[in-house]
Order: sequence, then C-alpha cells, then structure tokens
Amino acid sequence: MRDEIDISQWLGLALRALEALVPHAEAAGIVTDCAEAYDEWEGVVGAIFTSFVVLPLCDTTGRWSPDQFHRLGFDVTDPAKLAVLADHAGAAVFVFDIAKDSAGRMRLLLRSAGLGAGEHDVFASPEACRSFRIGPLAGFSG
Repeated sequence: MRDEIDISQWLGLALRALEALVPHAEAAGIVTDCAEAYDEWEGVVGAIFTSFVVLPLCDTTGRWSPDQFHRLGFDVTDPAKLAVLADHAGAAVFVFDIAKDSAGRMRLLLRSAGLGAGEHDVFASPEACRSFRIGPLAGFSG
C-alpha cells in the first residue's frame, strides 16, 4: 500500500463536488449558508468529506478507520479523534468543517490550536494550506 496520498487534491475534489450540489440543494429548500445550515446540509457535507477524503485515506494507507475521524463541525475535545491537519498562515490548523463562505464558495473552515469554538476560524482553499497530514486532535480545543 502507498503511504502517501495528495490530501490537498482530495479536499479540492470534495469542495468542487459540494459547489456543484449547492444550487440543487437550495432548489430543494436545503439551507447551505454556514451560519444557518442544519442537518440536511451537514449530512451532505459529511457524506462528501467521508467519501472523497476519509475513505481514500483509510483505504489507501490501511492505517485508519473512518470512525477514528472527528465529525465535521462538531465537538473536537476527544484527543483520540483524528483530523486533517495543515499549516496555514504560519499556524498549525485542522479542518474543523467545510462551509460556504460569504462569496458563495465552498471552503475549508480551519481552526487553530488553543482556540475556543468559533473563535478565529478561517475559511481557506486547500491551495492556501501547506503540509497536509493526518493526526490526533490532542493539543487542539473545540
């Protein structure tokens, strides 16, 4: 098995897939805005992230199981949970969620170490990040 895959590529594919679904979801009455999205859209985002990112990571490396990864957008206080980690603007961050930004684009919602829920989360594309890797949430607070 390969030990390395391009996580950035898989995240980019997930974002593009979600952007393609947004107009259809909205036509069906599903709210997709970051602050107001609820169960229906969270389910779609979670399914795409799992299918496009988590499962390829688990299947390709054979190191992890999908249930080891934190659920996007929810409590991350369990240090045993895994997340997609990266470096953004000189800080270590993890992918807390995927959401639509104010310009209507699907972006990674990144959270830094030591921050409380929602404080200083930042929207970013995979291209704005470096050194994608998988690691435990130990040291990150939610």
